[in-house]
Amino acid sequence: MNETIDRNNPNQLCIPILSDESAAKLYKLDEKEKQIILTVMLREIIAHLGKHGENIDLEYKKVLENDLISLVKKNADLDAVSEELIRFGPEFYDDNYLNKFSSSFAYKQYLEVADNEKIIYETEVEVETSKRYSLAYGRFEQKQYAVSIELFNNVIEINPNHLSSFLCRGLAHMHTSNYEAAENDFSKVIELDDNNFEGYYHRGYVRGFFLDNFLGALLDYDKAIDNDENHIQSRYERAELYQKNHNYPHAINDYDELVSIDIDNLDKVFYRRGICNFEFTDYDKSISDYTKSLEISLDPNVLLARAKSYSKVKNYQSALEDFNKSIDIEPSVESYYERGLFWIEFSKNNENKEFLRNAINDLKIVKESDSSVQINGVLINDFIASLLREINLNELDFYEILEVDKSASSEEITKRWKILLKKWHPDINKHPNSKEMTQKINQAYQTLIDPIKRKKYDEQNF
Repeated sequence: MNETIDRNNPNQLCIPILSDESAAKLYKLDEKEKQIILTVMLREIIAHLGKHGENIDLEYKKVLENDLISLVKKNADLDAVSEELIRFGPEFYDDNYLNKFSSSFAYKQYLEVADNEKIIYETEVEVETSKRYSLAYGRFEQKQYAVSIELFNNVIEINPNHLSSFLCRGLAHMHTSNYEAAENDFSKVIELDDNNFEGYYHRGYVRGFFLDNFLGALLDYDKAIDNDENHIQSRYERAELYQKNHNYPHAINDYDELVSIDIDNLDKVFYRRGICNFEFTDYDKSISDYTKSLEISLDPNVLLARAKSYSKVKNYQSALEDFNKSIDIEPSVESYYERGLFWIEFSKNNENKEFLRNAINDLKIVKESDSSVQINGVLINDFIASLLREINLNELDFYEILEVDKSASSEEITKRWKILLKKWHPDINKHPNSKEMTQKINQAYQTLIDPIKRKKYDEQNF
């Protein structure tokens, strides 16, 4: 204001109808509390406007009220509010009313009214919050995640510290793959409640499996488990995170703990711990874990996993039994693929062509499902062809091995030998028997390139 307010002049009606001491107290109050008190005072003044207040147009009074209260809500100072009141002129002021409330006694009365107003205000916010939250949560449960996010925004608008809304909005953001926003909401939950288990748990999940924040995720899972040491899912996910980052000993430690707290799902615990022991190349322990799991539940996936462990320790008979059982229970592309590779490994130790034929039969089933599968960098169709060639190799004569006619010249034989040697060289061809194929190709070439050896070979075989 441009002029000094005279508190004793009723023509300058303003909020400073309080004494200097009371006004000073008002300034020291919390902003929210001061705002409520000022609002109550304004409403009281407006309710008694003017000596002829009963004749004042109600709409005009409403305009004045909204105008003044908006100033309060904008945290306007007392002088600004006073100036706005004075703008309407002294003819509306009731001297008796002013004199009645010009003492510090009014301050106490206003505080009392303000307390009631504050309770009413907080109750209204609480009721409205509950109403909006129920609507938002209902859409969330119906999996209308985008809609629920907007509705949770409405809750937070009137109640900026509503923890449940931040938590659920974070989950909705997860379902819509907005992981950064989800992380921010879970962080807000933790800010509101430093011991909130769910905030740490969900933020750990988002950080570990979607935002590649391995260390941050582990710290969150640690905090979640500190707040609820028996929370099963936190340990499973932390173990999985360790496993994902090839930290198998720590993953195994978590599964060790789960053995004692997830007694209703021990088959799953033993199976997952077995996988970690397998990846950690402790095959005997993996076999032990898989066996414990199978004693509880006969799962084809566990049979398949144990078969691979048996194969690693060269217990081929037990491996074959598990492969067969797994396929009998639930035939799958993966089981045929793994058994096909097993037959190849088995054939190396037994030199039995039937095992290679078994491998071909299994891999043909895989090829029918997905011809783009590669084995050792070779398309499955080409890999099967190489196995067939290997089976027939001992039955082929040297001319067939080098893929030339019996009348081929030395130049033709040399040219073909170089092509095949390059094709089957172990550094280029990742087929498990490429070395053996190279040896046979060299043997055929050394015989046919030498005129004397070639003549003798022809006389003996043709």
